[in-house]
Amino acid sequence: MAAGQIAILNWQGTAYNVGYVLQGAGFLIASLVMYRSLIFSRSLAYVGIVDGVLMLLPPTAGMVGMAFSLGL
Repeated sequence: MAAGQIAILNWQGTAYNVGYVLQGAGFLIASLVMYRSLIFSRSLAYVGIVDGVLMLLPPTAGMVGMAFSLGL
């Protein structure tokens, strides 16, 4: 029980939220660079852009955040 509670605590809090949003911002920037590149396909860049936008809201932000994290 204690191990489960500690695992849940790792996915809550300010550090988790900031890390999640920063990863989303980095993912979005990388996908926008991929969009402008001739090496990567446009469809791959579009998927990355959508994923990056969805990651800008952490899953700890209620039902909307959870839906965004699941990609709905």
